[in-house]
Amino acid sequence: AADDDDDDAVPGGQMCKHCDAWQGLRTKHCHDCGRCVRRFDHHCFWVGTCVGEKNHARFVCYLASQNALILWAFHIASSGV
Repeated sequence: AADDDDDDAVPGGQMCKHCDAWQGLRTKHCHDCGRCVRRFDHHCFWVGTCVGEKNHARFVCYLASQNALILWAFHIASSGV
């Protein structure tokens, strides 16, 4: 006999236990923000938000600019200006 519970299951996601929102694949609930984020990477306190699907490219640009700033600071410090 077929199990009727299998008809209620929706493939590719689940309901969030914290905010009752639909969580697709690779979606996680951020406890710092209190919301679900698609392709959740981490909550970054430097930028004050979660890094996920919509702002991942901007976060990588942020990291690149910070690395450039550090390299520039080392150059200034080593040149004795």
